[in-house]
Amino acid sequence: MARISACNGLLDRAYGRPQSDYCAPIALPDTSTLQGISMALGVVVEAMGAGRLRLSEAQAICGAIKARREAIELVELEERLERLERATQNDIGRE
Repeated sequence: MARISACNGLLDRAYGRPQSDYCAPIALPDTSTLQGISMALGVVVEAMGAGRLRLSEAQAICGAIKARREAIELVELEERLERLERATQNDIGRE
């Protein structure tokens, strides 16, 4: 058992410990618009294809970008619904 621990220690010193939550070196464009989100996804796919990102890293980043897109879409839908409700109220008030 002591030999296994010693071997693990040597491997950690030689190769470092694997980091599960390290920051991947990738610069994304502004993702505050749907166009920016589309561009960001392109950057991620390109980086993965070039070998600068592992598949798991690309999936994690795409998951965050997807959440951002869903939030933007939700806000836009809410704004559209509010405009429709106001227009309906104005139409009812005129009758």
